[in-house]
Amino acid sequence: MTTQARHGCPTATPVSDTGRAAQCTDCAALDHGRRIATDREADDDRRFGLYLAWFGPGLVKVGLTARGTRRLLEQGALAYTWLAHGRLATIRRAERHLAATGHGRERLPGSLTQVAWWTLPPAGDRIAAVRAAATAAATELARLDGLTLTPLAVVDNLDIYGLDRALPGRYDEVVSLATTAILTGTVTAVIGRKLLLASTEAGTEVLVDGGLLAGWRTVHPPATPVAGGYETIPRVRPSAARQDSLFAW
Repeated sequence: MTTQARHGCPTATPVSDTGRAAQCTDCAALDHGRRIATDREADDDRRFGLYLAWFGPGLVKVGLTARGTRRLLEQGALAYTWLAHGRLATIRRAERHLAATGHGRERLPGSLTQVAWWTLPPAGDRIAAVRAAATAAATELARLDGLTLTPLAVVDNLDIYGLDRALPGRYDEVVSLATTAILTGTVTAVIGRKLLLASTEAGTEVLVDGGLLAGWRTVHPPATPVAGGYETIPRVRPSAARQDSLFAW
């Protein structure tokens, strides 16, 4: 039986201020989930699901998980549907086949998915886009032997994340945190592991990747907090022409 126990780092190696995971390089190399994602682990008796996730216009991802809906929410999938369920080897083969035939990517950089937040179509159009992509993917999967398809049922997550409102045309993204960092604000959206804060000190909304917080101990700020101890870069809504070029693939 496969177990997913957590263990402390044997060398207590610090994670850098810009690290997006609570693991050093050596621990990440041993992580069971990462080994599955990089085809270095085939021994897992859990039931896996093959999904098609939509992150914005032109941004379709195919992937597998044994953790159900939680994995889709962690990634910040704006809408999704399951395509099939089964053993790891079968589902991984189907995932690779869909990626190779152009039905979705196996990985999407956060820089692309964040840009898409600015130009999301209405709910009906989002669901139609996912259904069309999933129908085409299911048709392709029907050609594979030994795969049982799952009935398509599109789920839309925008209201869960707080993206059912217009985002500001600019926000600052936190790229590093120091031990003494103080960042205060009101959470306005939580998209996957990314938090959007309305920050009085910054004078704009601030995006924080929860991965930056991994491994840190968080405490309540002092009564009169002074923000600082972190670095940001501005994110500005791109022009229509620039956005089209980003999503082309």
